Amino acid sequence: MSKSTEQLIVILKKECEVYEEYMKIADEKTRLIIDKEIGSLDKMTIKEEKIIGEVSKIDRVRNLIIGNLLKEKNIHKVDKLEEIIQMVDKKYSKVLVDLKNRLEKILTEIKRLNDLNEKLINQSLDYIEFNVNLYTSLKNTQVVYKGNDRDEKYSNSFFDGKG
Repeated sequence: MSKSTEQLIVILKKECEVYEEYMKIADEKTRLIIDKEIGSLDKMTIKEEKIIGEVSKIDRVRNLIIGNLLKEKNIHKVDKLEEIIQMVDKKYSKVLVDLKNRLEKILTEIKRLNDLNEKLINQSLDYIEFNVNLYTSLKNTQVVYKGNDRDEKYSNSFFDGKG
């Protein structure tokens, strides 16, 4: 196995580990959103940003390793990991296939969790908007009291709207 192939396997394993950590954070964010734990959600978002930075570093290293592997094989460009798997020794392609499948599974779950979190946040925002609109409409409603043969109108608004 070439040194670049070894390095690729190592970096893909590391990438899987980092994305698994990201997946745990996305799952925890779901719980925090449901439980309306905003302070904890902010802390979790900071952890998420750190992991995104780590993923970015891993991506750069992976791209350098792939570049070296392509030079070794005298190939100019590949678009997919499958192409790299086909060019390495068969005895190592199984490891790369397993890593590819693992990574795809993790990324699919992360996408599902992020989509769920987005839906939950949008539902919360819709609920808040509904309550603000309800409060605003109730605040501007006039109350009429009847008694002693006269109607008295009271506005719940601080300002009467008369210039």
